[in-house]
Amino acid sequence: MNLLNKIALITGATSGIGEACAIDLASNGARVIIAGRNTEKGKVLANLINAKRQGSAEFCCMDISDKTSIIEAKNMIFSKYEKIDILVNNAGIYQEFMRFEDFEEEVWEGVFNTNNNGTFYVTKTFFESILNNQGTVINVASVAGMQMAGSGQRYAYAASKAAMIQFTRCLAKAYADKIRVNCICPGVIDTPIYGEEDRERLVGKIPAKRFGTPDEVAKVVRFLASDDASYVNGAIITVDGGLTS
Repeated sequence: MNLLNKIALITGATSGIGEACAIDLASNGARVIIAGRNTEKGKVLANLINAKRQGSAEFCCMDISDKTSIIEAKNMIFSKYEKIDILVNNAGIYQEFMRFEDFEEEVWEGVFNTNNNGTFYVTKTFFESILNNQGTVINVASVAGMQMAGSGQRYAYAASKAAMIQFTRCLAKAYADKIRVNCICPGVIDTPIYGEEDRERLVGKIPAKRFGTPDEVAKVVRFLASDDASYVNGAIITVDGGLTS
């Protein structure tokens, strides 16, 4: 799956799934733009990738919940890069379990502002370039947007990921003759958001009897970004160890 000279913009790329995607795409020849809020971690990751001399990487500060930040990032990116071939909308925020009676409007608005408005703003900002270059958009949602197992009482998070799935389908169908738009729905992935109690509670619910790894999600992102997935469009792909089967 050669991505030589493809330019990939990955949001939320300084840790977890986004970080794994940046390393994987670059190792397959892509020129990766690491977008995120943590400048220190982003630059360390870019240096790590560049030291391997496989593909290349550069950090770009971007807060997807802030339209001004996205525009500033766009100006920086297009001052150095002529196009965007691959957009991975990975940035998002989590919501802890809570009773509906205790649910605050600020939590709902905050989750949707990042997970949905942010995804919309970034896609809209770079859409012309992706369209002109017959590129691809890969949205990272969650199995929480597909079914209730494990997502109960995460009202905003589950709803926001369901909205991302439908956004994928709408965009994919509307522009199917020009670009590809697909969605990955990870299950329980081994990232720092899970504490030890969460791990003990969740692992028994997964048919594979283990958490997934960010690298396993990144490999699916790489496939969707490549020409090997040239006839894959509007797909909602679970990476969940059988959790939703």
